[in-house]
Amino acid sequence: MIRKLLMLCLLAGLYSHAQFNQNAPWLAGPDGEQFESLSPDKPRSIFEISEAFDEYWKDKDINAKGSGFKPYKRWENYWMHFVDQQGYLPTPKKLWQAWENKQSRQAMTTNPTSAWTSVGPQQVGIFSGRLPGTGRTNAIEVDPNDPNTWYVGAPAGGIWKTTNAGATWTNLFDDFPQIGVSSIAIDPNNSNVIYIATGDDDAADSYSVGVFKSLDGGATWQETGLNPSNSDFNTLMTVILIDPSDSNVLWVATNSGLYKSLDGGNTWDRKLTGYIADLKLKPGDPNTVYTIVGRYLGGSGNQVNFFKSTNGGDSFTNLRNEGTGQNLVLPTNSGRALLGVSPADPEVLYILTANTGSSNFSYQGLYKSTDSGATFTESPNTTNIMESSQAWFDLAFEVSPNNANELYMGCLNIWKSANGGNTFTRLNQWFVNNSAYTHADIHTIKIFNNQVFACTDGGIYRSTNGGATFTDYSAGMAVGQFYRLSVSPSNSSKMIGGLQDNGGQILQNGEWKNYHGGDGMDNVIDPNNDNLVYGFTQFGGSFNISSNSGQSIGYVGPPRDENNNTIQGNWITPLAISSTGEIYSGFDAVYKLVGNAWEKWSNDFGDGNIDDIEVDPTDPNVIYAAEGNIIYRSGDGGQNFTAFFIADADISDMTVNSNDGSFVYYVTSSRVGISQSNQPVQKEIVKIPVNANGDAGLETNITYNIPTDQAFFSIVHQGRHTDNPIYVGTSLGVYRTDDTLTEWEDYFTNLPSVAISDLDISLDDELITASTYGRGVWQSPIPIQVPDNDVRLVSLYPANDLFLCGEIFPEIVVENNGLNPITTVNVSYSLNGGSAQNFDAPVTLNSEETATIPLPSLSLSTIGEYTLEVTVSIPNDAFPDNNTISHVFYVNGFGLGGEVNTFETAADALNTYNDGGGTPLWERGVPTGTLLNQASSGTQVYGTNLDGNHPDGTLAYLVSDCYELSGILAPVLKFQMAFDLEINFDIVYVEYSTDDGANWQVLGNINSQPNWYNSDRTNDSSGTDDDCQNCPGAQWTGTDATMKEYAYDFTANAALGEPDLTGESNVIFRIVFHSDPAVTQEGVIIDDLVVEGFQDDEDDDNDGILDVDDNCPLVGNASQTDTDGDGQGDACDPDDDNDGILDTEDNCPLVANPNQEDTDGDGIGDVCDDDADNDGVPNANDLCDNTPPGAVVDVTGCEVFSLPSNNFAIISTGETCPGNNDGSITIEAVEALNYTATISGSSLNESLGFTNTLTVENLISGSYEVCITVEGQANYQTCFTVLISEPQDLSVSSKVDSFDNKVTLDLSGGKSYTINLNGEVFRTTANQITLELKKVENVLTVRTEKDCQGIFEEVIRLSDELLIYPNPISSGDLNIYLGNNRSEQVEVALFDLNGRTVFRKKYNTENNEIRFNVDALSRGIYLLNVRTSTGLLNYKIIRK
Repeated sequence: MIRKLLMLCLLAGLYSHAQFNQNAPWLAGPDGEQFESLSPDKPRSIFEISEAFDEYWKDKDINAKGSGFKPYKRWENYWMHFVDQQGYLPTPKKLWQAWENKQSRQAMTTNPTSAWTSVGPQQVGIFSGRLPGTGRTNAIEVDPNDPNTWYVGAPAGGIWKTTNAGATWTNLFDDFPQIGVSSIAIDPNNSNVIYIATGDDDAADSYSVGVFKSLDGGATWQETGLNPSNSDFNTLMTVILIDPSDSNVLWVATNSGLYKSLDGGNTWDRKLTGYIADLKLKPGDPNTVYTIVGRYLGGSGNQVNFFKSTNGGDSFTNLRNEGTGQNLVLPTNSGRALLGVSPADPEVLYILTANTGSSNFSYQGLYKSTDSGATFTESPNTTNIMESSQAWFDLAFEVSPNNANELYMGCLNIWKSANGGNTFTRLNQWFVNNSAYTHADIHTIKIFNNQVFACTDGGIYRSTNGGATFTDYSAGMAVGQFYRLSVSPSNSSKMIGGLQDNGGQILQNGEWKNYHGGDGMDNVIDPNNDNLVYGFTQFGGSFNISSNSGQSIGYVGPPRDENNNTIQGNWITPLAISSTGEIYSGFDAVYKLVGNAWEKWSNDFGDGNIDDIEVDPTDPNVIYAAEGNIIYRSGDGGQNFTAFFIADADISDMTVNSNDGSFVYYVTSSRVGISQSNQPVQKEIVKIPVNANGDAGLETNITYNIPTDQAFFSIVHQGRHTDNPIYVGTSLGVYRTDDTLTEWEDYFTNLPSVAISDLDISLDDELITASTYGRGVWQSPIPIQVPDNDVRLVSLYPANDLFLCGEIFPEIVVENNGLNPITTVNVSYSLNGGSAQNFDAPVTLNSEETATIPLPSLSLSTIGEYTLEVTVSIPNDAFPDNNTISHVFYVNGFGLGGEVNTFETAADALNTYNDGGGTPLWERGVPTGTLLNQASSGTQVYGTNLDGNHPDGTLAYLVSDCYELSGILAPVLKFQMAFDLEINFDIVYVEYSTDDGANWQVLGNINSQPNWYNSDRTNDSSGTDDDCQNCPGAQWTGTDATMKEYAYDFTANAALGEPDLTGESNVIFRIVFHSDPAVTQEGVIIDDLVVEGFQDDEDDDNDGILDVDDNCPLVGNASQTDTDGDGQGDACDPDDDNDGILDTEDNCPLVANPNQEDTDGDGIGDVCDDDADNDGVPNANDLCDNTPPGAVVDVTGCEVFSLPSNNFAIISTGETCPGNNDGSITIEAVEALNYTATISGSSLNESLGFTNTLTVENLISGSYEVCITVEGQANYQTCFTVLISEPQDLSVSSKVDSFDNKVTLDLSGGKSYTINLNGEVFRTTANQITLELKKVENVLTVRTEKDCQGIFEEVIRLSDELLIYPNPISSGDLNIYLGNNRSEQVEVALFDLNGRTVFRKKYNTENNEIRFNVDALSRGIYLLNVRTSTGLLNYKIIRK
């Protein structure tokens, strides 16, 4: 039967279980024997393989480029989601069946809105200092009859075809399961016949499902005799070949043997057993077959055999024959070996070998035969052309078909030999992006039509000149393996993602660019400023921060422990950002980004690292963290976490209801590391309600009918929808459900059957975005609800990060997001968190229409950072989450030509900030460094550190004023500078902006006149030094500690071809300091900044009024207010009323008052004083206009009776003991008058007269009101509230420290305390006291100065007889047997070594025993107190 199909992503060989590359070095024992058996019938669990991996890497450098560490971690991270209860991966048959089940869509409804399209990355650009790369490719084959038709295989991205020599690409498998392709063969007699060997033979990112055949150039595919149903087929394939003399004869090399077919693949016969690492047919003699058996072997004593057959595989002989002494030059122990042949000389055979893992897979030897393998000679080359320790992972070797002495090999880079391997020349370096660049890690090199092709970790490259230059042809081939993705909440076309071996990539303006290297991992975009992006590398090792969408980046290293050792997170270290922009990460605890460092923000949850973090989108104080199968919750911004929910299995991903935070949703996969009894049989999707008090409600399993034969990777909630839609990403697609459904809908129309690593929802654009592990990023529309009434705030000006000079005119754009028309929008705005200003804006908006609304202008004279927050609303507004936007911008000053800024006063300050926020590095002050300690003028400078070294990994900016260069004749930018920088690694340079800081460009180059940069080095030009990663190619670096003037002449440099800025009306400069992650020196100091030249401006203050018409030409005054009509605007008029008195001294600055009369002496002149007698009543309403100072008046301004505020003193005395009824109230009056005091409260209501003093006795405790009136003053009354107290009961809490035999007492209720401990008396007025316990049984009594407050008595026993087991304890229940201390109920309290209470709870005993679970406790030592009915017992426990 012929079936059209594609190969399932990451399949293992048929009934065999999927394993990592079974010959990886960590799977070889110290004696050279392989890790027991990894045969299909004896698979190993991921747990066992990972344990061997960790042991192997204990003493090795995992961070070295090419170490080989990362390939396994990628594999482990992916496949951990698929394992069963025992840690075994599914067989290919099961995985194939999962795809078939998906395709049949049994009992599954298709949501009609689902319609996915690819958004790339199909071509990746780069920012300065970064390296390009799209995704890994493994195999390349060119049509022998059409040089423009190429086929390329990816490890998990299927097979791609181009018919125009790489200009465009088509994926041939998007309608079928995702596969890997390790080798391709095209029939030279019929180009429509193509065979592929499936899987990823280098890293097992996918497993083989056999050999597949196409009869129509890849349009359709059919199974061969090696297919998913063959139970005896193994896991990986390395090479497939067609006999050039007979198209029906095929060869395929696998890890279980060499197979041959005589009928075009219908049937196969195994000709040789073992791991066939490479295969070649002798040119011109296809019956002569060369093979290598054994590959990737680590340790020592591992055997590699080199076989040859001269009869079409019917029999093989070993080319190295110990018995005859033949070819003993060939090695017996190798880590990997490859073959090379050439039609130019069919007798030539090469064998390239790498050393074993014990020698780090370095170059071992190159062996050449000129007699078809009868004899060999070893090359004299000794250069380690492997350059790394990962030849087991990637190694390529090819001989030119036209010249048997022309060799190409690749491991880390590509090398070439022109003399048969005697010597090699390196053609490129992975970190130098020049014309010879290819991405690092070379998997395949092939030569077709005299053109060299290289398959690398970053894509496919071709050279047409023998390797002198290479061109990247990966554009259009979306094979990116994404780990995580984040989409801008306000713009679904802007996103960032982390990719396998291709770093962090960002999409904006329709273009993907790489902005950091390594393996890109979790990442976030600031919800309030999508120019601010963050991204981790593997294990949280480097946290990359950019405030300009990746154009430049700063770094934050991982957190450190108390011994200053770096803390390592998971392979994918989780990252989260709150709605207000706080950044959280998960290592051994939750950490928060504070300034430029991670600060530990929570306690340790357990033994492992945190797996996921989510912040409630509706409440930034609510954070969820998952570790293993436990979800923890914090309601105070991460300061305190408590266990929230325990799942049945480890949690893969979780999400929070984005409407109101009322539910948490999670998905599980059956990970290893917990016992089988605790593993779920089925994977789960669960919904947990969040109660009002923050506790978890009763969970609901919503797995329903979603196929559980798929792995669950990601989950996301869709907001602004009353039905709460949920989307889940699996190993084969996306599914959807909501509150109205009891089943899942398939949501994968047009989406390849590919693993969905992450999901994100864009509510404003009504899209869902999915990142995949092998096929890039995809988007689809989502079903939405359109409410009756909803307004959306679309945008706000000023935009984020602008630098603005002069008056600011904010405006907003709003959209009618509902059905009903909108006629009025309420606008509320605030600046820097101040009081909100409100106004109603009339609009006419039908559904989906937008309108622009201007806000009042802002005249801000103080430079610095400002935050403008705007909220819009309408009656019955449906969605509050789309109503508010907050933007941060900077107010800048005006700079005039020729004005030198000496930085001597606060008025000379400039704007400064760091990339990613935090305390600005640039500071103004007196320099006192060892080298940098001299200002150019005065004493003040700007410096990166005035008294020490600058920090590592920092990108910091010093921003100039705004200059109108078009109004400055012959402008020249000048400043004084001295610097002490690690040469090439740390740099300083100047950028400029002509659009208020929206975009920045480097100013000038090393040749700019008259005196500018001292370096034009880039990382490309640094070669093997690799020391200029931050360099734009125009910078200062090194050390010159003497203050010197640096100058940039705009006119002269424009004449030399540089950008002409002399006609720009608004130019801002910023001095950029960029340090690398290691080695610090004193940095940079700057002084005497000036744009030299003559100011010639028609509107010097930029207020829109020409100077000739402006009544204040140098001060912004757009309204032209002129109170005294003297032609000089108020903004710059020193005497607004023209009375000869300056405004600063005038007591009536706006009303002429030359004599400055001020009758009441209040500082306000009589002519403008509207309250002549200063009684608070305006003259127009004052009937008594001459009241004496200090008099109390009524609304008419006339004096009324009053007494001083201190006329009465009220003294209360509390009860001596509860129930004594002996409290009292005393009233004392300063002025003797006839008073009446009315006292009411606690059943008392009595009026008493007095003149000076009144005492009321025998009062019970409680609250009383005392009101006093004066005889003859009917309108006078003053009242007081008085409290009669009674003593509190004595309260004592005791904590026993059994290590030091001490007890700590917390005391309350009394003023002083008398303590009797074993007959010894102690007295204290403090609320806490610690006493020594000198006996095994200690009798304690505590009393206050009043016996009526009670007496505390307790017996404290220090005894080892208490039976606690197991102790130490790693997990589960701790048992406490009380022995002779019988009690029906006991109180258990647990304290840490600092005395802090961990928990306190009462238990009912059962059989004189209690138990409690310790799984939620962090590792450490605790003090356990057990309080029975007769005393307090204590013990120590250890949680390990």
